[in-house]
Amino acid sequence: MNKGETSEIIDEKKSTNLNGNEEEEEQQQQQEKKVRLNKANLKKSKKPKKPKRVQLPIDYKLWHTEWPIEVYKHPVNGRYLVATKDIEEQTVILRDLPYTWAVDHAACDIVCQHCFLEVPLNQQILPTDFYMCEGCNRVGYCSIHCKYIDYNQHRFECQIFKELDTEEYSPFLLSEIKLLVRTLSRKWLEESINSSAGVDESEISKINTYNQYKNPSSLIPQDNGLRYNDYADLVSNVENYNESLKESLSYWICKYIVKLAAKIDKEEDEDELLNILLRNRCNAFYIQGRPRDGTSGESRGCGVYVRNSFFNHSCDPNVNYWVVNNTLEVECTLLKNVKEGEELTISYIDTSAPLNKRREKLLEGYLFTCLCTKCKADELLPLDQTGTKDDDESDSNINTNNIDIELKEEGVHEISDKDEELEDLVEE
Repeated sequence: MNKGETSEIIDEKKSTNLNGNEEEEEQQQQQEKKVRLNKANLKKSKKPKKPKRVQLPIDYKLWHTEWPIEVYKHPVNGRYLVATKDIEEQTVILRDLPYTWAVDHAACDIVCQHCFLEVPLNQQILPTDFYMCEGCNRVGYCSIHCKYIDYNQHRFECQIFKELDTEEYSPFLLSEIKLLVRTLSRKWLEESINSSAGVDESEISKINTYNQYKNPSSLIPQDNGLRYNDYADLVSNVENYNESLKESLSYWICKYIVKLAAKIDKEEDEDELLNILLRNRCNAFYIQGRPRDGTSGESRGCGVYVRNSFFNHSCDPNVNYWVVNNTLEVECTLLKNVKEGEELTISYIDTSAPLNKRREKLLEGYLFTCLCTKCKADELLPLDQTGTKDDDESDSNINTNNIDIELKEEGVHEISDKDEELEDLVEE
């Protein structure tokens, strides 16, 4: 081999080594880039993911097709639910999320507005243990995740809450005002989504099952597929309340909220706000708080479950309510076997109370006289057996079905207190 050939071989080896080194350096750079990207993705994954916009409206009219129930409408009694087949005891016949809800004003610094988890003050050691809204200081959250999810709706009500004169009202009335404003903020959120979505109404998808309504990517917190028009279809019984009460509510609450809404360019009607107040009174369920230790909590607020509001009352009900996995979602199960075509009913009050007390509570809180089979049977009892319980026992709000979400039976008493407060304000 001559010197020229040897030189060529050496140059080739050098070139090969150089190319090999360049490839190694490039591979190392790519590996380092992957490591940096993984670290960046890891940091991003720790943050709550921003929900994606719902692409199409939901055909909520078919919500009940997943369960063996059907909605009927009576010209006097309104909508009610009927079994579409023979169903056995303990069968789940309905699940629902609240359309609107609010934590009681007195508990706003210890109960999460989004999930109702309780964080007592003595457990709020670090700033991250409970997050009060910096804007209004009227709403709190158990985690930054809940605060983030609820922000889309709370950003509307926050502007009202921070202007609200809390010294002017009792905690009871403030809780009612908060539920009113929460309902309005839900409506405003829907309007803002509709105005920016640009959806062709002819392209509405036919979604029939409830699990498809529970869209975690929705911009609406606790989205149950229903919209304001569906909520507004619920009865308010505005024509049945006495004029003095309606005038008091309109003057001291509705007129005030209309003025506050105008400050944020939201035009609202005083009469519509009165309907919302009374609709919430007629249809709201109390919601219990959720202590961290898993024990049963006490009532910490209330919400309106539109689908559940279709159940009529009976003092001998065949349906019960349960909380699903410590959420605001409720599950309805049968207390007894039912036949096809049989109406499905719940109880709005303590059914262990005697006839006269039951009817008194229903007339006062729900504006009707019960004529269910149990009440008709009790009418045949001797007079001394229709009201034999002591007043203290019959007014104790015993929850005979041991449910985790109480019907607004306790609210009957609180409504009376609110009405008295309003009357006092008018007299002043």
